Amino acid sequence: MRYQQKAMCLISEVSFRPRVLQQNGIHRRSNAILMSGIQELSRQWFGIIRQRAQQSLDQLDSAADCRSPAELLAVQGSFVCDSLEHLLEDSAYLAQLTAQVTLDAAHAVSTRRASYFQEP
Repeated sequence: MRYQQKAMCLISEVSFRPRVLQQNGIHRRSNAILMSGIQELSRQWFGIIRQRAQQSLDQLDSAADCRSPAELLAVQGSFVCDSLEHLLEDSAYLAQLTAQVTLDAAHAVSTRRASYFQEP
């Protein structure tokens, strides 16, 4: 009786291994998609930082050219409005990119899982 139980456990373990290996393939694929997405996000993030730093320097130059407090106040107000506008645009863009990366990874997993469950 004991040997039968051990044999059944070994048989079920052997039949379970291909599924585990295939699931590991699914996880590797989704991880690869996520990693490439994170790289793209970081590239975009640093591009945005570079653009905003350049804009800040340009606005600082225009603030240095002001000849009266009224001009300086107008430039500062414009700077604040532009900064907030860019913050909202950049945040929306990065959120959209993050959602796309997540959807791509989820699609890869669901496609692989669907083919996994359809196999005999």
